[in-house]
Amino acid sequence: SFSSGAHTLVLNTSSGNCGITISTGAADQIGSIFFAEGTSSTADGRIRYEHANNAMAFSTADTEHMRIDSSGNVGIGTTSPDNTLHLLYSDSQTYNTDIRNAGFQIENNNGTDNTYAQLHLRAGNSDAYLRAIREGSNLTSLAFLTDNGGTTSDAGEAMRINSSGNVGIGTDSPSSRLEVRVASATHQLVSINRENTNTGALFLGCNSSDNAIIAGNNTDILFGRDLSN
Repeated sequence: SFSSGAHTLVLNTSSGNCGITISTGAADQIGSIFFAEGTSSTADGRIRYEHANNAMAFSTADTEHMRIDSSGNVGIGTTSPDNTLHLLYSDSQTYNTDIRNAGFQIENNNGTDNTYAQLHLRAGNSDAYLRAIREGSNLTSLAFLTDNGGTTSDAGEAMRINSSGNVGIGTDSPSSRLEVRVASATHQLVSINRENTNTGALFLGCNSSDNAIIAGNNTDILFGRDLSN
């Protein structure tokens, strides 16, 4: 039996394919399916194929919200998508840390600790991942994984920002604002360089002035104090 919610019109065949064709008389016309309420509705829901530009448009509440153009690009909120997926919205709110329902969302609704939501990026057979990891109720860390030269889809964590804002490079549990760790012995963990002849320096301090400086040039290591402020 057919679904009681959609059996007013049923096309059925005992063998072979079955379908519906909507044909227009000219290349510049539009084939449509409208969804209306009652006998005088303007059909708020619509699926339209525009033969003039070979695009498929989807509308709700009498407004187009998604389009697939002739190149296969998908636009949400735009009728002229520039990329494979193009999301467009207008929001005049200036940046702050308040939570707002804007942009796009990837959600894993499993509430178990250490589960994650993931964005997967691939170029050829090389992969990178951005993972939001649940640390606990309203606690999240952000992990960056890159392909480490193993097999396809084999990536290692390169950096993590935990829920306290600590950044770990080479460690998934940083205990300070920045922690750098390597598994193999090496003397070069952090490099501070400048491309010209000026000296690169590390500033240490508790405010914007009176910083201590550790600097190096081609031959010497220098210790001093910042007097520029």
